Amino acid sequence: MTTATPRVSGATALAGLLVVVVGLVASGSQAATGALVGTVLTTVVLGSGLLVVEVVTKTMPALSLLVALMTYTLQLVLVLVLVAAVAETPALADAVPPAWFAAAVIACALAWTVAQVVTATRARIPAFDLPAPTPSDAPSLPPATTTKRGAR
Repeated sequence: MTTATPRVSGATALAGLLVVVVGLVASGSQAATGALVGTVLTTVVLGSGLLVVEVVTKTMPALSLLVALMTYTLQLVLVLVLVAAVAETPALADAVPPAWFAAAVIACALAWTVAQVVTATRARIPAFDLPAPTPSDAPSLPPATTTKRGAR
């Protein structure tokens, strides 16, 4: 786990907690439950994808971008399927209000994405390795010239 993981997860949890509190104040405990389920679902789905990408980055760095793009696509599809399942299943829709569930999913996904972008832009990861300097690459000094003071 990198140092970015707690920051990103913390930003996501904070956004989810905000939606849970707003749901609790605005619509009661059922809305807070829906927001909490959405927060946990989003954090687990996006967190598991982050862990997969980290493992691939450490073992096969050349495939990290491909795996990251595929993982993100599959995460979006999975979250959309789960949101649709909650909205379309009457038993789940009664227990977990779809509006608050969706609000938490959207807030957490946005917070996750923003935190990932901020973390990635602040990281100092070289895009390529610079070649090691050799003695022939050292800058040469120009030949020393002597001038006499006062001479024109």
